[in-house]
Amino acid sequence: MKPILKVAIGFGLIVIVLAIWFYNNSNVLSKVAVNTSKVLNDTIANTTAYAIQYVDTVHTNPVTHFEIPVTDMERAKDFYRIVFNLTFSTDTIDGYPMAMMPFYNNAMGISGALVKGTSYVPSKNGTRIYFQINDVKATIAVALKSGGTILYQPKVLPALGVVAEIQDTEGNRIGLFEPSREAQ
Repeated sequence: MKPILKVAIGFGLIVIVLAIWFYNNSNVLSKVAVNTSKVLNDTIANTTAYAIQYVDTVHTNPVTHFEIPVTDMERAKDFYRIVFNLTFSTDTIDGYPMAMMPFYNNAMGISGALVKGTSYVPSKNGTRIYFQINDVKATIAVALKSGGTILYQPKVLPALGVVAEIQDTEGNRIGLFEPSREAQ
């Protein structure tokens, strides 16, 4: 339990005990105690909710969504469908066509989408998204046959796995990560 949460709970218990004592020992102070108790209960509830939110944030990845810029949505969907075996649901948000990547069997992870729009410019010089795959060499072969190029040859990272980078049909640099058998 976080120290701040312990302090808040300890302080809350002291105030509750005092409120109960005043409530039981004075008719005049009973109204004050009831109001204090209500304020205290609200404060404890808010403090507990904040603490739970803080703990959850600390133990999860803060990245929740990524968007890959595209210039030709159908070509990009074909590439990602073939190379990564993805299916897409489509949507338009704020006028931007999006191909949303799925969550398989309610698996944990971040959401992602292919997005076409004026503020979305494909680049191999920006943020790199890494896809976890089973076989780097096989994935590179499929990517090359599907219009991609290789930008970074496979490299073994001891005890972690193998990484490589490809360029998709839109000009984005995409990372590939094959975890080592020991890391799994």
